[in-house]
Amino acid sequence: MQSSPALVILSAVSMHYKKTKMKREGSRFSLEELNLVISNWEKIADEFGGKFKLLATKNDNRNLFYQAINPNNIDHIETVSYSIEVKIPFLGKNILIKTSEYVTTKFSFETLKNDFSFSISNEDYLDKIGKFFGSKETQIEQPDFDKKFLIDTNESNKLKDFLDFKIRTWLENLSIAYFDLNTIKSRGSLTLFFVFDEFSIDKIREQIEMFKYCITRLKK
Repeated sequence: MQSSPALVILSAVSMHYKKTKMKREGSRFSLEELNLVISNWEKIADEFGGKFKLLATKNDNRNLFYQAINPNNIDHIETVSYSIEVKIPFLGKNILIKTSEYVTTKFSFETLKNDFSFSISNEDYLDKIGKFFGSKETQIEQPDFDKKFLIDTNESNKLKDFLDFKIRTWLENLSIAYFDLNTIKSRGSLTLFFVFDEFSIDKIREQIEMFKYCITRLKK
């Protein structure tokens, strides 16, 4: 059986990492793990009738001053980093998925322009201090959810209606950086920036189906 083009590309990367299963510097994955992640996303794109793109970026590891004075000098070590872009058709548009070995996964879907916006992010230590000193934030009257996340919205009742039990449970079990609609970060889209198990194709399917469910809820 013929190998995937993506895996053929990765087979050229240093055998040192393949043998030791070490993560490359700064990478989230070992080479073996990266091959699995790429294979999973290729399969997902095919399964959902979408498009898959593997991007390779050469990184010059010399300091910026040396690069500036010797821009054409090839006598140095370059590394290659890989990123993945998947487009999945849904409701006449595309769910855009971006992930890489250095940056965690982001799902986004361009929404109809409206005034409704929200931002849900993991509450960190500084946020807890802000709460203690009276910083205002939205509460959706779900204690476990309110405790875990920092919430901001311009329409509290609409957000409470959107965040049904299914979505709340899903978000509570994820490691999210933010889940935003029509904010500066999301740029007119519904955007989820998060970490999950990309080694499991079933987990990838689950996240896509739940993101679709969120989009459908917003359109009601």
